[in-house]
Amino acid sequence: MTLGQKIKAAREALGMNQDELAELLGVEPPTVSRWENGVIRPKSKRLKTIAEKLGKPVEWFQELTVKAGDFEARLAALEERTSKAYQSEVEKNAEWFKDLQVAWDQLPADIQLELVNLAFTAIGDPKYAKAFAKASAERVAIIKHEEHTRRQLEAQKKIERERSKKKSVGGR
Repeated sequence: MTLGQKIKAAREALGMNQDELAELLGVEPPTVSRWENGVIRPKSKRLKTIAEKLGKPVEWFQELTVKAGDFEARLAALEERTSKAYQSEVEKNAEWFKDLQVAWDQLPADIQLELVNLAFTAIGDPKYAKAFAKASAERVAIIKHEEHTRRQLEAQKKIERERSKKKSVGGR
């Protein structure tokens, strides 16, 4: 179920029409219609208000219902449609993509998630946004864990070097 379908279902479950919900939220009725038809998405802050007014947790509206196999099949189909010319262009810009990845990895996880959500919402497929956001969050968690482990190892090595120096100075 899409976000728009969920808004409509929650509204109808309360016996409200679009005009009543629009009035309750302080927006124009066509805005509610556009949300429900998937033409536009409400911003995060507005979605919280919608959830509150419709008596649902905000997470209910954000659930991802795409199966992993569906995502992989769609991704494979997308890759097939990618032209050789585009692939060549990607290869030419490989260094730029690497720099972009480094910059991306340095962004806080919450900003990464919001950017991914905005990007895929803009192209009209919030299902991909959620899947990529989840993958990004997991990647960020792994990177942060690796960085923490690396710092711990460096600190241990430093302590061991200092002990070694003290032993060599004290042993003379």
